[in-house]
Amino acid sequence: MSGDSGRIRRDIEQLLRGLRQDLVQRRVTLYREHLAEEATLLASDNPQLFRGKEQVLGFLRDVGQLAQIRSMDAEVEDFKRLGDVAVVLERHTAHYDARGKAYRDSGRTTWVLFWDQTRWLVTHIHWESLALNRIVAPAP
Repeated sequence: MSGDSGRIRRDIEQLLRGLRQDLVQRRVTLYREHLAEEATLLASDNPQLFRGKEQVLGFLRDVGQLAQIRSMDAEVEDFKRLGDVAVVLERHTAHYDARGKAYRDSGRTTWVLFWDQTRWLVTHIHWESLALNRIVAPAP
């Protein structure tokens, strides 16, 4: 992939902001467009590794059902581009309501993306939560 490294970083950061906004707005529209078919997601408060675009989208929809995310912000701590692959480490903070209580969550997110000659696709997301009060699905 050719192009200016600064522009590429800005494009990826803009995409990641849009993906966070998707969650705040309780939708997965941009995620659907920018998740690779073989995408994976690992959240530190969930023992399951979500494999494939549909499983990842299902997890993200479930997050929207469990919590009303009021804000989700992040700051890039590290950015590496290796040809058509980019790895981004962010420190994030989210404010959300779940089961009648307000929560603040902070941690790190690692994103792995690749350029498919038309757009950046997310191939892996690792959410690390540092919150003491994580969202836990109600018992069946």
